[in-house]
Amino acid sequence: MSANYNAMIEYWGLGCPNGGKVCICEGARSEFIGCCLSDPCADGSGTCPEKHIRQTTFSEDKYAYVPIQDCDSAEGKDNWYTCEFNKPPFLGCC
Repeated sequence: MSANYNAMIEYWGLGCPNGGKVCICEGARSEFIGCCLSDPCADGSGTCPEKHIRQTTFSEDKYAYVPIQDCDSAEGKDNWYTCEFNKPPFLGCC
């Protein structure tokens, strides 16, 4: 992952409390941001297999600034959640 993505991960405080690695697949067929046990960016698909997806957390002080993402589902943006009061905070598609 590029230094630019590492800076983004640090700025937003992205982390994987239940394992995996934060991945950002910008420009992939299905853009992905979140925690995955495998690398969804490696083949250009941006798809993390369902059994590899892990919880993604972020810095709760960034809550108001997290941009809404379009989920890879029929519901799209309606499936995107940021939950600042969870411990740890959660962001992702549900």
